Amino acid sequence: MAQNAAEILKIWNQAKESRTPIQSHWQDAYDYTYPQLGQGFSGIKDSGTADSKKAELLDSTGTDATRTLASALISGMTPANSQWLNLRISGQDDMSAAGHYLSQCAELVWRNIHSANYDSEIYGSMLDFCIAGSFVLYIDIDRERGGFVFEQWPISECWWSSTTRARVNMIFREHVLTAAQAYGQFGEKAGEKVVATYQRNPMEKVRYLHAIGPRQVYAMGGKLARNKPFYSVYISLADNQIVSESGFDEFPCMVPRSTKLPGCEYATGLVSDALPDIKELNYLKRYEKSAAELAVSGMWIAQDDGVLNPRTVKVGPRKVIVASTVDAMKPLLTGSDFKVAFQNEQTLQNNIRRTLMADVLTMANGSGQMTATEVNERMNIIRQQMAPMYGRLQAEFLIPMVERCFMLMLRNNVLPPPPDDLNGIDFHVAFDNPLARAQKLAQATAIQQAVGFVANYAQVMPGIGDNLDVDAATRDLFSTLGVPADIIRSDDDVKALRTQQAQAAQAQQAQAMQDQLGMQNASEQITAANQPAA
Repeated sequence: MAQNAAEILKIWNQAKESRTPIQSHWQDAYDYTYPQLGQGFSGIKDSGTADSKKAELLDSTGTDATRTLASALISGMTPANSQWLNLRISGQDDMSAAGHYLSQCAELVWRNIHSANYDSEIYGSMLDFCIAGSFVLYIDIDRERGGFVFEQWPISECWWSSTTRARVNMIFREHVLTAAQAYGQFGEKAGEKVVATYQRNPMEKVRYLHAIGPRQVYAMGGKLARNKPFYSVYISLADNQIVSESGFDEFPCMVPRSTKLPGCEYATGLVSDALPDIKELNYLKRYEKSAAELAVSGMWIAQDDGVLNPRTVKVGPRKVIVASTVDAMKPLLTGSDFKVAFQNEQTLQNNIRRTLMADVLTMANGSGQMTATEVNERMNIIRQQMAPMYGRLQAEFLIPMVERCFMLMLRNNVLPPPPDDLNGIDFHVAFDNPLARAQKLAQATAIQQAVGFVANYAQVMPGIGDNLDVDAATRDLFSTLGVPADIIRSDDDVKALRTQQAQAAQAQQAQAMQDQLGMQNASEQITAANQPAA
């Protein structure tokens, strides 16, 4: 079903109005941490202005803490050196045929994600998430080289909305092309005014709106782009008409939100909480810098006595100043107290790092050398503190990203054919990343304590072990600790192994009894042979 340009532009304008109140706050958050990333909110991208804002920052605590938090989120959620996702069936053994298939698919999805440009795009995305509380990551197939392609869209170019009040499922991106680029991409359909601009000046800039959203009517399983569940249209803003229309089977943009604001679809990041301290710290550093200049250069008092002219005298090295007396010119104490400035500066820096969790992420509070146990406990505390943020990212970023990548691979016949056991069975995405394992650490600790308790009291209370299903406890512990499924035996394999061991033990016991019986018979025969004849 064809989309209506006027209706899409109306929704876009509503999304723009909804973002307007938070836009200036986002701009401040970027200006005091990463000014280069905050270009375009005013409609103009000027790297010179961003460089000037960067030069005006007198303290880098906010920038460093934001970078530390973004890096911790990436390494805690999607580490490139270990598989962090899995596909599981609720209530079924991972070692079943369907479980093995899903485990194999999960590994293929993970490898394809990190073999693409995901790792280069996610860092900038996480910086946006920490600063503005959101980011936009577009996912599609690289139709030239194969594999996935990830593209971080600048947050200043994007507006979004939701028709479900849950995940974002509508996005609008306004971007600028030269008339030559637009004509090369859309041809004569680029719009009458754009074509006229191309003929007049191919390098003149023209504006386009890329809109993606759910179709109200679509064909289930439709192959044509216009019949897919999500539309994708390009609108020439000079002509206010659609110049290109296609579609997606899933929403291709991941738009997670940190602290969602009431009454709108936008959010703020942790930098928003630290922004008052960051501003005050830079304000304090300006006074501190002025006081330092005064302390280094000095301040003098001079008497205009007819010999010394204070208006023309210049103080400097290797200079002779003519005066009537030595008291005609002398240094003046400024009254500055750097201790107060340093104390306030240290307090503000600690507040910023604590708000952005950089103090615990860098283990700044640790004293001396720590044991491995102390390090593990500290990291567990860190992950527990990050759990609320991780939960939001998991629901609005990780799960839809894995689902999108899985379906792209499935439709392009990259995944192996599914077994018959998987027909009609629902499965879900499970995460085995460091943050997910930290959240389940209490369960693992409880299992270990229960097993240890049974082992300690087994001699005093011989029947206590009957209360514990050791196999179930072992599997739960392996799952919680993220042990790879391919090194764990399935229930059927364990039963077969135990049956084989029992049969071997029975055969060995029977052989021992037979050997003992044979020895007894031989002994009786020897005894009978040695007895004298009657």
